[in-house]
Amino acid sequence: MSKLNCRGIGVVIDDRVPLVDEEDISENDGGEENGSAKNADAENKKDLICDIVRELKEDGISLLKYRELPPKSEWDNFGAVAFVLIDWSLLAEGVGGAAKKLMVKQICDFIKAIQGKAFAPIFVFSNQDDAEIKDALKKSQIETDVPGAYVLVKPKAEMNALGDDGSPKLFNEINKWILATPAIRLFTTWGNDLLTARNKMFAEFYDKGHNWPSLLWKAYKDDNDDPAHGLSQVMFDNLKARVRCDLPEMPMVKHDEKSLIALRDVLALTVMLPAVVLPKNQIGCGDLFTIKSGKFWLVVSCDCDCIVHDGESAETIRVQVVQVDSGCSPKSTTMRKRFSKDFGLVHQSNQSYLFPINGKCYCVSYPSFSMIQLSQLNVDKRVGRILPPYITDVRQRLAQWNQRVGFPKLPSELFPLVDSSASNS
Repeated sequence: MSKLNCRGIGVVIDDRVPLVDEEDISENDGGEENGSAKNADAENKKDLICDIVRELKEDGISLLKYRELPPKSEWDNFGAVAFVLIDWSLLAEGVGGAAKKLMVKQICDFIKAIQGKAFAPIFVFSNQDDAEIKDALKKSQIETDVPGAYVLVKPKAEMNALGDDGSPKLFNEINKWILATPAIRLFTTWGNDLLTARNKMFAEFYDKGHNWPSLLWKAYKDDNDDPAHGLSQVMFDNLKARVRCDLPEMPMVKHDEKSLIALRDVLALTVMLPAVVLPKNQIGCGDLFTIKSGKFWLVVSCDCDCIVHDGESAETIRVQVVQVDSGCSPKSTTMRKRFSKDFGLVHQSNQSYLFPINGKCYCVSYPSFSMIQLSQLNVDKRVGRILPPYITDVRQRLAQWNQRVGFPKLPSELFPLVDSSASNS
């Protein structure tokens, strides 16, 4: 049988979902709450949701079951759910038109809220016409018929059917949703591996001892560094050492302009951390500060040289910076000439490039190398922090440019012209 390609708890929202234990479902397909049915005719009528729940539980899926929309106070807890099933006709049957419209709005508001908290498919099912449901969702700016859409509208009977392999068709739909879009496939696979690595790391570090965080905290404090940022970096490094993404081959899909913009934005965060996540009491190597429009200073001093120690001040400490200019669009003729299919951006001897940052290519000028007071760097004007290997490359190129070794000139007579006929000898 097919298994789900994602981890987490399933959520089922249906006013006829059985709330009792699995062994009692067959006897209580209508379901009772607090010993009495809300509507005897409706409760005694078996609904397909009962069979869907039974199939899910038999396959080992843990479920959260609701007969009405969960209260807003619980929505933040939906961050790790694997999927959501919601009945479009929830609490709407037999009520007036105004109340029904109000319920539709509530369902749409719930869907949009969950989309912002959980990376999981939301299946809207019903016994009524799918087109009507899709139209109502579209009016609330909820897309259903686009590649990679979170929300899928399916007949309730289809969710209850079995696939060719004997597993619930719901599983096949979720797995197909995951495999159809490269981004969803990556995020789901990586998310599963990240969760495994995180739990393993926490258990391992807790078993080895409980006090090591305070020792690291003290070490950062003693060095006048930001302890929270330092501890966070240690945890990220340890987590990275444990995550392995066993990702199958990606499907080859047609790329459009939207995908290229998304790719640029994804890569931008591998080049530079935004200033908003950096501690305001810490300046470090790679920090990029605005001087004026289109001009920046890039700190190339070591982290330890940017810290104000006891007995020092920001006026007495001098840090090394180079000037950086932004203004080249990746579509410009200049950048196209600088790009090599085999080597990427080809750097010059006196400048190199950082791309992408804010959608542009930033140019580092090595002749602008200078020393300034630490007090001249205003964290409110910090754009972000350039990450390795990019800041490493900048520092290495700067060292090569600034500390070139000179050799004596050799007479050209020592290198007589080689006869072309002997070029292979």
